[in-house]
Amino acid sequence: MGAAVPITAMGMSLLGGYAAGEGARRAGEYEGSVMDTNAVMARRYAADSIARGRVMAGRATSAGTEVISTARASGGASGFSVGSSSMLDALSTTRMMSSLDAETIKSNALREALGYETQAMNFTAQGNLARMKGQNAEVSSLLGGAGSAAQTGYSSGLFPRFGA
Repeated sequence: MGAAVPITAMGMSLLGGYAAGEGARRAGEYEGSVMDTNAVMARRYAADSIARGRVMAGRATSAGTEVISTARASGGASGFSVGSSSMLDALSTTRMMSSLDAETIKSNALREALGYETQAMNFTAQGNLARMKGQNAEVSSLLGGAGSAAQTGYSSGLFPRFGA
């Protein structure tokens, strides 16, 4: 009967180490899956920003084309020579500015997408780190429980002392 208490204590130490380790591993897995979801969402935001950039760039180009068409119609209706060099210069400048606006919009969308892609990579790394931390904590808890059980065994006399 005297050995039952130390054996029970050793079992509790092992069980406690296992439970703590399992909890740490599961917490790491959960945090990792949350980070994976965040990475997926960040990648979706990146794709969305590129798509929005294309749409907005198309609108800027269309707006420039509309301004040019309106200027030609107005100039022609008022008797102004649409083929004159000053009119062509104005139309050319308008086309150039609308193209520049479209390219600026696309460039800004790409920069925004790059920011989201960077976030996605960071989320993925954080998820991997959380999993590794959980696994390391699991091993540490198991080893701690085993060490505590061994200490109980040695101090109760269940295990022989080496070198004594």
